[in-house]
Amino acid sequence: MIGMRNQTILLVDKKTLYVKEAIRVLRGAGFTTVHASTCDQALKETQKQDRKINLILLDINLCNGVNETQAVQKILNEYDIPLMLLISDLDNEAIINSNHITSYGYINKNSSEAILIASIKSTLKLHSEILQNKLLFNSAADGIHILDTEGNVVQVTDSFCKMLGYTAEEMSKLNVAQWEANRTQDELKEILKHQTKIVKIFNTKHRHRDGHLIDVEISMIKVALESQTVFFASARDITKRLQIEKSLKESEEKYKRLVDFAPTPIMVHQDGRFVAVNQETIELFGAKNESELLGTLVIDRVHPDFVNTVKKRINDITIEGKRAPVLEEKLFRLDGTIIDAEVSAVPISYKGRSAVQIVIRDITEQNKAKRLLKESEERHRTFLENLSDIAYELDVNGNLTFVNKAAELITGEKVSEWMGKSFMPLLTEESRQVAFLGVQRVLSTGHSESEVNLINGKVLLFRSELKTDDSGKVIGILGIGRDVTERKKAENALRLASSQRNALMNNLDSGILYEDESRRVIYANKGFCNLFGISSPELIIDSDCRILSQQAKTAFVDQEDFVNKIEDIITKQEIVKNEEILLVDGRTLERDYIPLFIDKVYRGHIWQYRDISDRKRIELERIRNISLLRATLESTADGILVVDNSGKITDFNKRFAQMWNIPESILELHDDEQALDFVINQLEDADSFLQKVHKLYSNPKAESFDLLKFKDGRYFERFSRPQLLMDKPIGRVWSFRDVTDRMKSEITKQEHINEITNLYELTHDLADIPDNLNTLLSNIVKRATSLLHRTDGGMYLYDRDRGDLVVATATNPLKPVGFRVQLGEGMAGRVALTRQPMIIDDYRSWSNGLPIYNGTVLTTVIEVPMLYQGELIGVLAVEEFSETAKKFTENDMRLLTIFAGQAAGAVHTARLLNDIQLKNDELKISNATKDKFFSIIAHDLRSPFQGILGVVELLTNEIDSLSKSEIANFSHKLRYSLTKQYELLSDLLEWARLQTGNIEAIPEIIPLSSQVEMVIDSLKLLANQKDITIENAVDDETEVYSDHELLRIVLRNLISNSIKFTKPGGLISISAKRKEIYSEVTISDTGVGIAKEALDKIFRIDVHYSTEGTAKEKGTGLGLILCKEIIERQKGKIWAESNLNKGSKFTFVLPSTAKQEPIS
Repeated sequence: MIGMRNQTILLVDKKTLYVKEAIRVLRGAGFTTVHASTCDQALKETQKQDRKINLILLDINLCNGVNETQAVQKILNEYDIPLMLLISDLDNEAIINSNHITSYGYINKNSSEAILIASIKSTLKLHSEILQNKLLFNSAADGIHILDTEGNVVQVTDSFCKMLGYTAEEMSKLNVAQWEANRTQDELKEILKHQTKIVKIFNTKHRHRDGHLIDVEISMIKVALESQTVFFASARDITKRLQIEKSLKESEEKYKRLVDFAPTPIMVHQDGRFVAVNQETIELFGAKNESELLGTLVIDRVHPDFVNTVKKRINDITIEGKRAPVLEEKLFRLDGTIIDAEVSAVPISYKGRSAVQIVIRDITEQNKAKRLLKESEERHRTFLENLSDIAYELDVNGNLTFVNKAAELITGEKVSEWMGKSFMPLLTEESRQVAFLGVQRVLSTGHSESEVNLINGKVLLFRSELKTDDSGKVIGILGIGRDVTERKKAENALRLASSQRNALMNNLDSGILYEDESRRVIYANKGFCNLFGISSPELIIDSDCRILSQQAKTAFVDQEDFVNKIEDIITKQEIVKNEEILLVDGRTLERDYIPLFIDKVYRGHIWQYRDISDRKRIELERIRNISLLRATLESTADGILVVDNSGKITDFNKRFAQMWNIPESILELHDDEQALDFVINQLEDADSFLQKVHKLYSNPKAESFDLLKFKDGRYFERFSRPQLLMDKPIGRVWSFRDVTDRMKSEITKQEHINEITNLYELTHDLADIPDNLNTLLSNIVKRATSLLHRTDGGMYLYDRDRGDLVVATATNPLKPVGFRVQLGEGMAGRVALTRQPMIIDDYRSWSNGLPIYNGTVLTTVIEVPMLYQGELIGVLAVEEFSETAKKFTENDMRLLTIFAGQAAGAVHTARLLNDIQLKNDELKISNATKDKFFSIIAHDLRSPFQGILGVVELLTNEIDSLSKSEIANFSHKLRYSLTKQYELLSDLLEWARLQTGNIEAIPEIIPLSSQVEMVIDSLKLLANQKDITIENAVDDETEVYSDHELLRIVLRNLISNSIKFTKPGGLISISAKRKEIYSEVTISDTGVGIAKEALDKIFRIDVHYSTEGTAKEKGTGLGLILCKEIIERQKGKIWAESNLNKGSKFTFVLPSTAKQEPIS
């Protein structure tokens, strides 16, 4: 509200008496006043710099001359000061002339002071709002433009001109069709024609003056401006926003692909719940799919020992936006097993909201390895301590850092005295040099072996190698010292025994030939002579083997190859084992070559020959048998796997690899662990399979049969029996047969039986129709989703009056109850129109889908018509929101169609019962209304007339004998009684009109405070009679969306009711507060209050409740009932609160905007 102080009013009038009186009134109201007698003087006053004129009051009679008119126009055009005309006579010509001069209207000079001040305040407030609107209009960042009904420009802002590249003058001559790129002029006219007073927002393209197109968002509303209908539109350039949205979407898609294919578990959470996980995360937590994790609490996966730490980290990331350092935690898999993990987290933005990205590295095996390493080191240390050899460590200077207990036993010295010192004093003088060279050799080559003598006479063999840290830096020497004193003695004994072994050589089945480095025969045993037909070894001793091989080559199938291979083998001086040679007599010999080195000097070689002819024949027979077995294995349709007693793979056929999708390369490795991983990952019940396998391995002779079910729907028969050799188990044979087709056929038969049984049970339940129709509809949807094993569903009912479908119940919130669909619109509309069921496999890709599902994961949907005796009852829908949803089948359609037919009959019956109940309720209300109406006419309206007639008769007969005061007193009583009867009659007529529907409510946005003030003024006399104060505490900004007349009826009844029951000197207060799109109005008083048991009666038509006021005022009980009906007709709510002897509060709620929703 504009304040009165510092506001200057210029009064332009020649009439001195009026001017003086007006100045007195204005100054009394707090205004500063300036007077001018002519328009020219007024112009000069406005041009002065020392003051600001806020309002001009101008006598309309001063606007007749040319000069005066020009002065007025200059004031209006240049100084933008509101001008109100002063009119003495309210004739039509004067009013019309005032409208031509100024838009702020006129004031009648004969008006009261209150009207004059109120008019001035209203004009100042209106002008202030106009200035603010102009400022907002011209400073708006969006392109604001006003169009007439033909689309021509009425007014534009500079920002809109700049957006399209035109000047304001050029824009004023354009039509919207000249820059609108997406629609023709006729289409634009049609849009303007159907535009309402509700803001409409849509996207389109505008054409710039240079021809390029601009993406814009338009907000448009239809308004009345100075009796002209115009369209107020705001255009916002959203080109960059669309580009950003596109980039953001592409970025999010790239991020999702990156996360999905990342080899590391990555997840995103918002508000402490998982919103995105990749496949690695699903596998890490042992989930079947992402749905088992999405939406669950992150903290549920954290071990209790780490919960507080994780909560703090989440809080730090969320509030401070910091990256969380890597932390080692313990997590839970879904099956309860514990995972050791390294976890890092960073704040990110996900789908436009703050989120946290978590990256996990499973270190369970790593920690296990660390524990095993530590245990190994401890075992190693224990092993060294208990070793019979000397175990030692030296630092880089050759000093002892560790030595075990065996050193004391071997050296006879206390080793603790030698720690940190050199061990050289324990060696003989000669051995110290050997040991020193050994240390140098270790440092240069990494290892060394030295034999040394101790001063106590013992001989030790030292083997040493370098000790390095993780970076490869040398930090010392590790070594083992073995006491070889006894071994040295044994070597001498060994030489003695060699001659004895020579004797034994002659008794070997194999032939031995020993040649020296010059290929002279040194030794040949009898076995060699027997193989090659030599009568005595002495015949070839000291012979040249080169000559002997040339002589003997004729006995071999490949003569030259025999000689050449001998030369090649001897040249290489490398051991040769099991070389086969074929003789012309059919025999097969196996030959070994062993070169002999003494002190690393080549000293000859030994040939060993064995006759393996019999073994080759046996092996050939074995190969034939294996070939036959392989052919048998590969020709069978079953998959065969053979394992040994330890479970290691020994054989398999290709059918086995194909059936189990195992690469043959894996099976050829004979690695049963890798093969088992492939197997168990495919089975639905892997644990049971493994238990049965282990049970069979624990009983090697047992046989077993089983049926295996795969995750992909396949079925295998599995048979296993032991592989026996001489009645002893040497392995196990597994046979697998694919029986998928047979099992699916049996399962399909059983499912069909189950479906029929389930359908019978569901439809049988519908026979018991509940009292509540909504309960029935909800039960039908629950049974439909249960029938098809899905999560969501809903039902549309056909509205015969409107010819469309309306959502009656639904499990998903995107389809609210009351949502309407036209026939032919969307999936339900098509099903209703064609009366044929439909299945959509992926609703997102269906071009005719409803917009409410845009952006959701609604995939598969089935909808069927609900028909009863050929009449359309509605449409029944079952749907699923999941990326992995299973598609509906023709069998699903058949089952749901049958069920929908039964459900339609139940709904039809329930509707009939519901209609009967509604008619009964309406009849009861109608009877109560009629009784109330006749009761009021018979008693409340008729009874007071007896008193009124008595007073009138007294006045008529005794008028001459009554004094003026007595006449006045009777007149006052007569006026009071008639006024009360008039109010009762008015309420009765309004109530009757409401009951018959003859009142048409015309709601609009109404400032509440002014309406309250008007009602208070009309009731002031009544309140003053009881010395009751009425307080208007409603602020000027509070508005309601209501009919003017009906709102005043409610306010008048509630306030007069408070006056009636408030004692003299009491207080009545009217207040209001805004709640979202509603306004709550409260009338409170300090009256006598209402008993709790009576609160339920005061608004009921079927209960007569009326009490006398504090001044014995009579009532009918109709006023509050009338208020309730008016409020509820306008989608509002009214209630009362009261305490006896403390007062009452009556509160009603009405919409504050044209957007009306039911009030709970």
